[in-house]
Amino acid sequence: MGEHPGYRARKMDVIEWERLNARLCAVSDRMRKRKDCPIWLLMELAELARKADCLTAPLREHRDVE
Repeated sequence: MGEHPGYRARKMDVIEWERLNARLCAVSDRMRKRKDCPIWLLMELAELARKADCLTAPLREHRDVE
């Protein structure tokens, strides 16, 4: 059974998105441990991570469209 045309490209988009999301969470965790990190930065990172999580499921659904 062959892959639908474009599936591989969409799959790579999802993988890159998940990597980006993981890096964002890692930076957020790392900054949260610092005593000199501004609160506004932590709040912004948390908001970006929340928005990133909201896009993961739609990207996966788009990947699986035939």
